[in-house]
Amino acid sequence: MARKLYEKYRGNYVGLFAPEGGWQNGRRGIRRSLCSIAELEHLDELERSIRLTELYSRKAREITDENHQKEVERKKKKQRKLWTVKQARTFWLDSVRSTCAEKTAIMYGRSLDLYITACGNHDMQDYDETKYNAFQRYLNTQAKYRGRLLADTTKHIHTRHLKNFLLFCRDKQILDSLHRIKMPKLPKKDMRTLTLDDLDRLENYLINKLQVAERESDARGIRNMKNMLRAYMMATQIVARLGAIWSLKLENIDLGSGYIRDNKELKWKNKFYKTPDKPINKELHEFLIKDLAERKPKERYFLDKGNGEPWFYDQGEISKLATKIFRELNLPSVKPFHWGMRATMITELLLSGCNPYAVQELADHDNIETTMLYLNRRKIQQKNAVDSISELRKNRPQSDSEVSQFVCHRRSEA
Repeated sequence: MARKLYEKYRGNYVGLFAPEGGWQNGRRGIRRSLCSIAELEHLDELERSIRLTELYSRKAREITDENHQKEVERKKKKQRKLWTVKQARTFWLDSVRSTCAEKTAIMYGRSLDLYITACGNHDMQDYDETKYNAFQRYLNTQAKYRGRLLADTTKHIHTRHLKNFLLFCRDKQILDSLHRIKMPKLPKKDMRTLTLDDLDRLENYLINKLQVAERESDARGIRNMKNMLRAYMMATQIVARLGAIWSLKLENIDLGSGYIRDNKELKWKNKFYKTPDKPINKELHEFLIKDLAERKPKERYFLDKGNGEPWFYDQGEISKLATKIFRELNLPSVKPFHWGMRATMITELLLSGCNPYAVQELADHDNIETTMLYLNRRKIQQKNAVDSISELRKNRPQSDSEVSQFVCHRRSEA
């Protein structure tokens, strides 16, 4: 007796299809819904049968395509197990580029290039703890940057990148198993930041330079100082990253609601972007009212060249100019926007007692642990010690009689 092609089940016509490998005793087939019974109620028995046969054939082709795709994927997975490090590297970086900025993919690629230099382009299935140890020895004794051995932080970054790569390979079944990777320990250091006085000096410098450029009708100087002052205000007032400032369009500044809206211009992606809309405080609001009123009609970007084009097409150029200004002011040698402005304000907010979770949201940190790294405990302890010195000097005895009274008082307390 021929098998049924379909049956009625819970108000639907359900097709019965052969499983992979064909029908076998005790093996259930594939069941897929064809249509609801109500859809074909208006047809006579012959028309209904023809319609159901068409739907069955169409669904059968879909299942065949699905099985073919599964077979292709199985073959790909099987081939992946034979991949070398370079082949897996290409696959991983393509995946990274689909979700992260190109700069991130380049950094990951450099770490894997160091691994290949240390361990060779071996089969991924040959990876083991010996390979990891060889990579660590290479980072510690041979790998160099600009003629110098790598710093501990840099070695830690390359190791973290390798770990992410290996975890990806395990998830994609390129690597069958993975030993536990023990990350090298980093010495605990306080954040190296500026002081609020340093930031005041920087702001005054930019304002004075802008005034000089305006007196001398220096168009380039005016543009540079205006844009640098704009970037400074965003970095210090809403602790924005340079990428967010660089890619910001004027249309995303909403003074009416008091927010700077999400922007995705210039193909910039913010990592762990949790709170795309940033509130505008009073000081920034006053600055923006004046700044936006002076804009030229063609300007589109917050950091604009004056004709609707970005001030720089590479945000690295902004950092170079800021670094030059830092040197002129004899400010500490730190990344101007990341450590100099943004990190300083995050640290000062935490030191002032601001809710760490509120600071985390403002700073777009993925977890609170990252935010708490900015809490400079050494600065707190030194401040407490200095304040204690001041109190000691104020309360110390001034004469021999006062000394006697002070000693007697302490003994009675004891």
